[in-house]
Amino acid sequence: MTSLITIKNSFKNADIIELEYKNKCDIRTFQNLETELEYIKNNQSKFDRIVFINEDAIIPFMYFSKQKGIVAAAIYDEHSAMMTPSHNNTKIMCLGYEISTPTLLNSMISLYLSTPYEGARHKSRIDMLDAELERE
Repeated sequence: MTSLITIKNSFKNADIIELEYKNKCDIRTFQNLETELEYIKNNQSKFDRIVFINEDAIIPFMYFSKQKGIVAAAIYDEHSAMMTPSHNNTKIMCLGYEISTPTLLNSMISLYLSTPYEGARHKSRIDMLDAELERE
């Protein structure tokens, strides 16, 4: 399935980002912690990956990474945008529009959404982290 995603927002650096992908994705501007966590809980199974964009990516990343069953990453460069889905099967990417250019945002989103999870090679590490979280 291919979906066309258009973001119209009041970014300082960009008005519209248009992207086309083969996987299911939702790109959202970060509203507030409670609203976004509720959104994820209600919609995580509908999307392969979710991208949140706010000023600097820090708050959504910190908040989501503390929630059980959610794997999030704050991404600031293209290399990390490829590695986190490939190695960690990260479902949520957090980006900062005040610290990235529109071109870099587009590139990071494209790489994140088009990079598949490599699976077996990294699964044991993910399973160890999941087991650790279960103990908490």
